[in-house]
Amino acid sequence: MDLEALQRKLVGAARKRGVDSGVPYAFEKRIMARLGESQRVILDPVRDWSLGLWKAAFSCLAITLVVGICAYSIPSEPVVDDLGAALEEVVLTTVDEPLEAL
Repeated sequence: MDLEALQRKLVGAARKRGVDSGVPYAFEKRIMARLGESQRVILDPVRDWSLGLWKAAFSCLAITLVVGICAYSIPSEPVVDDLGAALEEVVLTTVDEPLEAL
């Protein structure tokens, strides 16, 4: 629907009709404002989904790049050679402590 043509037809019909005392103040301005809003309210779901997916793709790419850079900047050799022994030491340290602290 051509909104410009509709607007011209409505304004032309209103001018032919004349001023009526029963019309509220600034009624025509409210109607014209609503016509302008209706153009913005019309949504295209496919367009909205595609824009959202493109934005998500760019943000995922940025996150991937940041994580990749962080992964390559971390040293490749582990700090602890034997993770099982380190875990056992941490767990048993709390068990071997005396109960004097309580």
